[in-house]
Amino acid sequence: MPHIPPFAKADLGAEVIQFSPTSSSSGVKITNVRPVASYSWIEAPIPTIAVPGSPNIWTDERIRRVPADSGFYIINQNSYRMGPNASPLAPLFAAVDELGEYDYASLDVVTDRNNLRQLLRWIAGTVDPEGFRIDIESSGKTCILTRRLEKNSEVIREFRGFGHEYEKAATTPAPGCENATGHHRIISMNIADLKVLQRFEVDACAVTSVREDWPQSISGIQIYRTTSPRLVPQSSLIELMTRASHKLLNWSEVYPQLYLSQTPHLYLAKHRKGVFMDVEKIPIDGEEMEPYMREVEQRIGKLRDVLVHILKAVREDIGTLFSLVCENGRLALCRREKESGMSVGKDILQKFSVKQDEE
Repeated sequence: MPHIPPFAKADLGAEVIQFSPTSSSSGVKITNVRPVASYSWIEAPIPTIAVPGSPNIWTDERIRRVPADSGFYIINQNSYRMGPNASPLAPLFAAVDELGEYDYASLDVVTDRNNLRQLLRWIAGTVDPEGFRIDIESSGKTCILTRRLEKNSEVIREFRGFGHEYEKAATTPAPGCENATGHHRIISMNIADLKVLQRFEVDACAVTSVREDWPQSISGIQIYRTTSPRLVPQSSLIELMTRASHKLLNWSEVYPQLYLSQTPHLYLAKHRKGVFMDVEKIPIDGEEMEPYMREVEQRIGKLRDVLVHILKAVREDIGTLFSLVCENGRLALCRREKESGMSVGKDILQKFSVKQDEE
C-alpha cells in the first residue's frame, strides 16, 4: 500500500485529532467573491513580482502543432521563487498590501486553491495514494494554510502531453509583463459562514492592458507596480487545458478547480496525435455544467464542515504550529515542532490580531 513521502512526516509531533468527512451535508455555494489583489512573477536574480500584473492574453489564433512538453518545469512558482527559507505566502501579502489596506482580522482561512482541492479530493475519496501535507499557523481567529510539496520543480523527460507548450503558443504576454513567468490572483470569498482569502494561478485572460511603473521592495520581495487596470476583471479569466480527442475530461476533478476560483471560462484544446482542432470554449455556469455544479456544491458543504473542525482544533491552541497530513485516505491534524516549516513571519501574523484601522 502506498505511503506518504518521508518529507510529509518531518518535524511532526503528537496527533491532535483525526477527521472524517461528514456523511451528509446540504449543498453550499461559494458567495461574495471579490478580487483583492494579483501579481505576476518576474524572472530576476531576487524574488520579484509585478503588481497587479496580468495573465497572458489569449490571442484567439488557430494553433495546429506545438512540440511536446519537455525540459525544466516549475511546479510551484511561489515556493520555487521564494526559496527554502522564506514563506511561499509572502508574495500574497506583499501584493495585497501594495494595493491598499485590508482587514485581515476578519478572515477565517488564508490558503492556496490547491489546499482546498486536496481536501475536496479527500472528501470524495479520490485523494492521491501518496497523500498530502498542509502546514498551518494561526493568529487571531485566522488559520494560514501553506501548501507543501516534496519538490517545486522537475525535468520532464517522458511524454506528458502538450499543455505547457500550447499555452505558450496560444497566449501572448501583456504589455509590462513581458518577463513574467506566471500570474497569481487573490480573491476573498465566503464558504457558507467562513471568510476565505484564496490564491490561485491564472493561465490566461481575454483582454487586459498594463504598463510598468516603478520598482520598490517590500518584505524582501522586489515589486514593480503596474497600473491600468488595477486588476484584470474576474469575468475575463481563462483556464486552458489540452486533451487527446479520444479522452474524456474528468469533470469531477476539473470542475472543482474552476468553481473554487470562480474562473468563468474553460478553453479546451483537443488534438489527434498532436494536431490540434478548434478550441472548445466552455462557460462554467452553462446549462450543461449544472450536474457538476450540484455535485461540487455538495462537496463544498462537506469542505465547510471539515474546515470548521480544523479551525476549532487550531483555535484551542493559537500560536502552536500544526500540519494536516493525509496518508492512505486518513486525515489527521498533528502538532509541529517550533521553528519548522516556513512561517509567514511576525510582521504578517500581527495583521490578523489587530484590525487595520487600529494599527
